[in-house]
Amino acid sequence: GAGGWIRFEPRCLVASSDETTWREFRKWSNRQIIITRVYAPHLWLWGLLSHLLFCGTLLLGLFVVLASGPAPMRLLAGAFEAGILLLGFSKARLRTRAARDLFPEEASLLRQHGACYWRLWPLVPWVMLFNFVTAGLTRRIEWRGRRYQLVSPTEVRVLGPDASAGRADNAK
Repeated sequence: GAGGWIRFEPRCLVASSDETTWREFRKWSNRQIIITRVYAPHLWLWGLLSHLLFCGTLLLGLFVVLASGPAPMRLLAGAFEAGILLLGFSKARLRTRAARDLFPEEASLLRQHGACYWRLWPLVPWVMLFNFVTAGLTRRIEWRGRRYQLVSPTEVRVLGPDASAGRADNAK
């Protein structure tokens, strides 16, 4: 609009320690990537391609390791697969360190739950791939009990209340 720039500022990040269900997390994570697709489609495309490549490489490596064939080929594939897994683990450890650096006031919470960054890392690329594929198929999000259609970076259409929010309101 006014020709200004939006810059990332780490001090504007907010830690969230709320309890959530898998369904709520999935809706939240999908919403973040759908918003990215609408407002920064080039970033969404790079994210989709990188997660397709990573997950595809893991599957291909597993297939080669398990497939019958010369033992040296399977051993080499296993070494590459182990290297990829080690890099993923290292990246997850860096996320733990980044969280500690960005949120020093949350040190006790991170000591208690911070290991989830590296313990659950094998699931992250698959969840992200699901998010990126979902974002490629829809521009609809649900937020705070309402449904929206993200038409373009400058237009949002309100579709109505979330069906599950209506059920929850009726149950009260």
